[in-house]
Amino acid sequence: GAAQGRLIRQLLTESVLLAFFGGLLGLLLGELAIQFVKAFGPLNIPRLHEIRLDPGVFAFALAGTLVAGLLFGLAPALGATRENLVETLKEGGHRSGAGPGRQKIRSALLVSEVALALVLVIAAGLLVRTFFHLLKVDPGFNTSRVLMFELTLPGTRYPDKDSLAGVYRKVLDRLNDIPGVQAAGLGSPMPMSGGQESSAFAIPGRALGKDAQNPIASYTIASPGYFSAIGTPILRGRPFLDSDTADSQPVAIISKMLAEQFYPGE
Repeated sequence: GAAQGRLIRQLLTESVLLAFFGGLLGLLLGELAIQFVKAFGPLNIPRLHEIRLDPGVFAFALAGTLVAGLLFGLAPALGATRENLVETLKEGGHRSGAGPGRQKIRSALLVSEVALALVLVIAAGLLVRTFFHLLKVDPGFNTSRVLMFELTLPGTRYPDKDSLAGVYRKVLDRLNDIPGVQAAGLGSPMPMSGGQESSAFAIPGRALGKDAQNPIASYTIASPGYFSAIGTPILRGRPFLDSDTADSQPVAIISKMLAEQFYPGE
């Protein structure tokens, strides 16, 4: 027996409340996601520590929830108040005043919503499974009790390689003299930093086939103590030494995968 306007206000109130609590939950999840990214995100993301939910975000979320509540609540409210309640209450009468065409549209929308929801659930499940699998992958180094920092020297003050090498050598010596430091090393790029250097290489004594190209491998510039600092074991051979300089015999350390691919059984 309520008037149409009162029914519309009631349905809109319910829709706006649902939208408000949905927006509140979204802000909470957004804050948790920001803290997660700050804790586990790459260090090379610019101004990562400045990311936060400011008043502008709250105002946008509030406006979005109001618009969503009114927009998606007004159409159902108007449709519900236009139904023929007399026919609905009659025994054997239609449950609603919707015709066959409208029922088909509703059914198609329902099937589409269920299909999209199913796809999203499957994609989310695959993403979570991939994430847990990645957590179990051995990256080849140990991050426990390891401190990493970046050091950039101005080219105007250190214009040549000898002056740069002298500074880095002094830094390593000072770091190794700190009580409690077990190992210190320099490397570029660092593991998981997002940067990558690569170069083609040739194996002496092995001729390439016709139209064949030299293989390409990623490489890292490393100093003595680097592998000890990151906990990467040397399976065979020796690590870099202080005697390995620009004037000595060039040496390199290759990965187990590269050795098995290009030096099988050697």
